[in-house]
Amino acid sequence: MSRAEELLKITNKIVLRNRNIVREGKRFKIYLDTTNNDLWEYLYQTNKKVDVVIIVRD
Repeated sequence: MSRAEELLKITNKIVLRNRNIVREGKRFKIYLDTTNNDLWEYLYQTNKKVDVVIIVRD
């Protein structure tokens, strides 16, 4: 079992703080931490859908 699968068995919520929104062409993107690349790759490979909540702070 991979680290990503183990993490998702423990929790289904991951908080990423201090993200910037960048514009690339006509799209806007939010970059993810590279420390969790194995998790992002697992979610991508297994075609898992995620919900994103954006909290705007001052």
